[in-house]
Amino acid sequence: MATGEPSQVEERDLTNMDQHRQHLSGAARLRDMNGAATKRNGAGEAVGPPGDKQLFEIIETIPVMAWTMLPDGSNAFANRRWAEYCGLPAQDSVGSGWEAAIHPGDAEQYLHKSRESLATGEPFEGEARFRCAADGEYRWFLGRAVPLRDDQGNILRWYKILTDIEDRKRAEALLAGENRILEMVAKGESLPYILDCLCLLVEEHTRDALTAILLVEDGRLRHVGKPSLPPAYVEAVEGKIAVGPKVGSCGPAAYFARQVIVSDITTDPSFDELRDVLPLFPSLRAVWSTPIMSSEGR
Repeated sequence: MATGEPSQVEERDLTNMDQHRQHLSGAARLRDMNGAATKRNGAGEAVGPPGDKQLFEIIETIPVMAWTMLPDGSNAFANRRWAEYCGLPAQDSVGSGWEAAIHPGDAEQYLHKSRESLATGEPFEGEARFRCAADGEYRWFLGRAVPLRDDQGNILRWYKILTDIEDRKRAEALLAGENRILEMVAKGESLPYILDCLCLLVEEHTRDALTAILLVEDGRLRHVGKPSLPPAYVEAVEGKIAVGPKVGSCGPAAYFARQVIVSDITTDPSFDELRDVLPLFPSLRAVWSTPIMSSEGR
């Protein structure tokens, strides 16, 4: 808060049923239309004209994407954070235009739950991935919507927010993957199969990267987990990577017992002894290797 930057934290609240529930909370300093922090009086209340302008500033400032919908579910207004994240101008977000930002794999179930909520009038809650315009990647969001009703109970509009839960979903996926690996070990699956699955788990959560696990045998490194590497490359490089200071990145990593990063294999001298096999792996450009040490430090 001292820096004026938005903050986000997970916390547990006690419900009226004496149960704890996890919440993701955020805070951001209220600023005027020129970006200046709004002044506050001694009671901690914002100083400024109440009404629509102040409400608009709050909606534009809160650290979540927010919008209002008509009773039929069509979008009527979306705040600045939605436009900045999805890259959709206001005119393209109205009506059902916002649906274009949903991941194709999540759209059906997410929109089905939304339609059910509109039909019943019950509050909506659903998870889906939304596309980020800055890098084209999808991130997980939790969507929540509640209706505003008149005195007769008729729905006037819906208020909806999207909260980023990418870190939580990633942690859940990694934990589920770890549990699958432990189940394989308990069932006595083969070591190559277990390590292949471990590599695939890492690749699921790493952009534009392939993973391999090598074991040290008689002073050389042998590929054991290698599900996504070109078979011809693996066959050609087998037996050529010695535990030493000069061969590739894995050899020095095992030799020095530390992480080794090679940012450009086409110019780094550590790959000179592997030049003849590199054409078999044309997409390989940079590598990093991290040794896994035993409890004895070997």
